[in-house]
Amino acid sequence: MKKQLPQELVGSLITLRAFEADFIPELFAIISLQSQQGRRFERPVFNTTKSFFLDSLERMCDCLGILYGIFDKQTDVLLGAIEIREPNAHQGQLQVWLHEAYFSRGHYQEILQLLLPVYFSWSKRMWLNARVEASNSSSVRAHEKAHFITSDEVVVAGRLYYDMVYMLPHACINAVQKVVA
Repeated sequence: MKKQLPQELVGSLITLRAFEADFIPELFAIISLQSQQGRRFERPVFNTTKSFFLDSLERMCDCLGILYGIFDKQTDVLLGAIEIREPNAHQGQLQVWLHEAYFSRGHYQEILQLLLPVYFSWSKRMWLNARVEASNSSSVRAHEKAHFITSDEVVVAGRLYYDMVYMLPHACINAVQKVVA
């Protein structure tokens, strides 16, 4: 049985909180605003967004993934969400929705610094993958800065994506293996 995930992870910039259905309307507003401003995804439909996040919540309750709301530590405003799915997820395990006003300000790096140790301890896995759109250079750089490496290139619906992988350093693998044994 997997160990219980923390309800809250607190950093200097952000707080991660176990995702709740009550977060969905505000998260939808963030995703809709970015869509209207010409971001890379299609304009969302509320019921589809709600269904997607409710399915993600169900996976979390079944211990098949991790889902947290991302909050600004100072203002306690919802900034987005982060999900880590099972390794065979067709769009990569790591999915992040972050209000673009918080891009390139250290928030994403802190999110990963808080969540990755929890994920590796909880899952007993040694790696994590993310599928990043190749034309999204800021996202590619953010993943590279967090020590993800490009393992493959994939074309989906005419768009080029990088499959990027984060692997535990050798010393960490040894420590995790000792905990598992």
